[in-house]
Amino acid sequence: GITAMTVAFALSRLVFFVLALAAFCVRCIILGSKLVTPGNFIRAVLEAMAFLNSCVGTVFLDQQLQERLFLFVFGGSDAEYSDGERALRNAYRCRVVKEIWQNYWETRKERAVAIAFIATLDHYDIQYMIIAKTDVSAGDHRLVLRQSVDADVMDLVERERQALQPPVD
Repeated sequence: GITAMTVAFALSRLVFFVLALAAFCVRCIILGSKLVTPGNFIRAVLEAMAFLNSCVGTVFLDQQLQERLFLFVFGGSDAEYSDGERALRNAYRCRVVKEIWQNYWETRKERAVAIAFIATLDHYDIQYMIIAKTDVSAGDHRLVLRQSVDADVMDLVERERQALQPPVD
């Protein structure tokens, strides 16, 4: 049943991880040997730069997902930003950061928390703040966007703050 599926899933992910790590290591060894072998040094450097670009490109996935979410909300039906839609997106981003800054840096004097929240704001947090809760079990399948940034940012920040605090015994 469910246990067998969970174990099979976990084992398959472990196998995929090992294969990916092995492929990465083999690629690093091949690239290293090309760099130390005389001749075609420029080609080896270009291959190394392409490999590094590929590795770094995987890191920016969260940024792409956040941009995709903003495009969904602010991009309109054509899924392209106009100047006004881009301005709205930027204003929303500024408003979110301003709320975190005012409430944590200025009011509560929790400067490290303010910087941490701003630095780790990701597409999950943005989606939580933008999309209002709907009751799917009651047949409410509408996408409802939230109207207020202030309360939503503080709701998100408090939720994450509670998740970070150790449980009290």
